[in-house]
Amino acid sequence: MNIQQEIVDIVKNITGLEEVSPNQKLIDGIGIDSFSYIQLIIELEEKFHMKFNDQDLNIERFPDIESLSKYFIDSLEKTT
Repeated sequence: MNIQQEIVDIVKNITGLEEVSPNQKLIDGIGIDSFSYIQLIIELEEKFHMKFNDQDLNIERFPDIESLSKYFIDSLEKTT
């Protein structure tokens, strides 16, 4: 499974939605609010064994799942 699909699965689990597209907007499209965003961040950090930088915790930093995927791919590449 790839990183983007794993993030999609986590978002589906948090929101209870059956269908989530990587290019859907987290706030306006999927309905992520500040509480579910924090839950998403915690689950992503646990899943990928890494921490978000403090400056990257702003919900507007990641408008969609694609941007989250890119962040994790880039971060994981830096650590290897």
